[in-house]
Amino acid sequence: MVMGNEIILGSGSWKGAGMAVLASISYGLYIVQARDATQKMGSLTVNSLSFILGAIAIIPLLLALHIPLFKAEQQLWPWIIYLSLAVTSLAYYLFLYGLQHLLPGAGSLLFFIKPVLAAALAAFALHENLTLLFIMGTIVIIAGLLIYSWGNTDIQTD
Repeated sequence: MVMGNEIILGSGSWKGAGMAVLASISYGLYIVQARDATQKMGSLTVNSLSFILGAIAIIPLLLALHIPLFKAEQQLWPWIIYLSLAVTSLAYYLFLYGLQHLLPGAGSLLFFIKPVLAAALAAFALHENLTLLFIMGTIVIIAGLLIYSWGNTDIQTD
């Protein structure tokens, strides 16, 4: 965040901020490509191929860095399974299914609501504090979505 002539990164680092920016760019490209692919192959197929090819791509990196593939304590496995099935697979399937029925502009705007929902859930479930800056940012995001949506019909009819 830029305030005056100061750049404030909170407790993060330039490396972390840079990786977050690269991840955002990557995810934006993913949304555009996934939307096109879901139009042709369906959201379940695209979701499945994304996870399979992603796993194939990351396994050599894990092996090269000597990171064990299955190094988790027994009590963590239910959470790993939950994160894999419910949070990741189901969430991405639902996102791609919804994206399949939107034009690219509207689909990419949904990306901006995710941090708001994540922070709200963290406040509710984990009793995290929501700061004034977060609330102000949420207002800006929602205002932007409303301005875009006002008079815009990016919902496809099948």
